[in-house]
Amino acid sequence: MVPKVVVVTGATGTQGSAVISSLLKRGGYLLRGSTRHTDSSASQELTRKGVEMVRADIADKVSLVQAFKGAYAVFGNAVFPCPLDAEVQGKNMADACKANNVPLFIWSSIPSAIQLSKGRYTDVTHWEQKHAVDEYITSVSQPSVILHLGAFLDNLFTQPYRLFPSPTPGKWTLSYVLVPGDVKMSSIWIGGDFGEIVRAVVDVWEEDGWRERLMKEPISVAGGRYSPNDVGESIARLSGQEIEVVNPPAPPGFPPHLISMFKLFSDGYYDFSGPNPPEILLDLGLKSQPNANHVIVHPIC
Repeated sequence: MVPKVVVVTGATGTQGSAVISSLLKRGGYLLRGSTRHTDSSASQELTRKGVEMVRADIADKVSLVQAFKGAYAVFGNAVFPCPLDAEVQGKNMADACKANNVPLFIWSSIPSAIQLSKGRYTDVTHWEQKHAVDEYITSVSQPSVILHLGAFLDNLFTQPYRLFPSPTPGKWTLSYVLVPGDVKMSSIWIGGDFGEIVRAVVDVWEEDGWRERLMKEPISVAGGRYSPNDVGESIARLSGQEIEVVNPPAPPGFPPHLISMFKLFSDGYYDFSGPNPPEILLDLGLKSQPNANHVIVHPIC
């Protein structure tokens, strides 16, 4: 039997690399990664691991149609920065899937901020753009699984202003703009959990009952509810360092839509209803990681 082709967009990014890592570990699929820069060191490393790396730009629908040819499944997520907003990016990917009759499109999305906040926050534009893609996918009848992601615990690694050394030796500062230390948020460790979720969706797509269940509604992707204080306590315990958790105001020039997003966080709206993780993720085999696991590989631990 010829192995099925799984295409991962943004293959060298945080989400894409997590998905590829899980699929490589599982084996049995032909992996194709799309990226704007096939000559990058990250792209070349994936090639050495057996991933077919192709040049494609999610702002260029023609290149996506070519990249998705012969695919059984496509994982898509919006890339920032990009000349096109997330809505156009997502629609381009959905259209490219439709043009190739791709059996499964897995779309990494987020809930509508308007709906989450019950109408209070209406200008978190990048969230609404992704939510518009959710609706578009349904309207064009592209078979899809929509994943609504919680807050990224991995931001400890990707945002240098989040965790940094204080002037006092042995002390570090953990900073969450505007968000009080005790506010819990539905959260996901992309590097540890997310790739396994996507891998499981691909694995069960053709099994009895799973397609209908996975397509019924967007799936809340969260391994648990964690506050800045929870994260700080884990880092302190593992590193032996003193951690000060702070919630500074937004710096000058901070984009208004991001200020609204952090205010949404601080008001406690980034909290998916029901269990975190939801039952469907547990049934897919996700074993939620303890809060400490995502920080154990941080340099200070």
